[in-house]
Amino acid sequence: MSELDDVHDAIAIDEVQADATALVTEAQAIVIETDDQAQEAGEFLRTRVKAVLKEVEATFKPMQQAADKTKREIMDQRHKIERPLKEAERVLKASISEYVMEQRRIAEEEQRRAEAAERARAEEERLREAERLEKEGHDDEAEAVIETPAVAEAPPPVKAPVKVKGVGVKEVWAFRFTNPKEVKPDYLVPHEKLIAATVKNLGKPAEKMVGGIEVYRTTQTSSRAQ
Repeated sequence: MSELDDVHDAIAIDEVQADATALVTEAQAIVIETDDQAQEAGEFLRTRVKAVLKEVEATFKPMQQAADKTKREIMDQRHKIERPLKEAERVLKASISEYVMEQRRIAEEEQRRAEAAERARAEEERLREAERLEKEGHDDEAEAVIETPAVAEAPPPVKAPVKVKGVGVKEVWAFRFTNPKEVKPDYLVPHEKLIAATVKNLGKPAEKMVGGIEVYRTTQTSSRAQ
């Protein structure tokens, strides 16, 4: 919209505002005490008030239409720019999530290996101690050592997986249908919303509660501006 159009619209609004204000003043001064006055008031309403209302509509409707068109154009332009950015955001989140979860898996596997090695070391030490006692003729003590489970010390934690600044990655419960016919009646309406809420609250046990679904772990990734 040009500056000239803005000036024209401002003048039109001032004019219709003046007409409306004058009409309201007249309407407030109308007194209805007789049949004739009631008829006159009706005529005032049908002609004068309706005319100004039409004037208001005629003044503002083109402005509203122009504003709506401008808004649509602005939103179209916004979406045009936003769509590839949102796709880039989705791809980056997926890539970061995949990397972080893989690093967590590696860390967990290393931790399990360290714990298994510590258990094996403790077991070997226990057997050596029993063998030593047996060689020294302490059969009862040797038997007691053999019958006592080895106690393994907790190994130091492995290096924590990477944390990407400004991006949160966490495991959440999700589900997929394995046999929709086995879904219990209570979960048919409102379908996935109720099931998703049950899965979120219960995790794996939701499979038995709902029936006909497989609950599995997936990731939920969030990001924030720096």
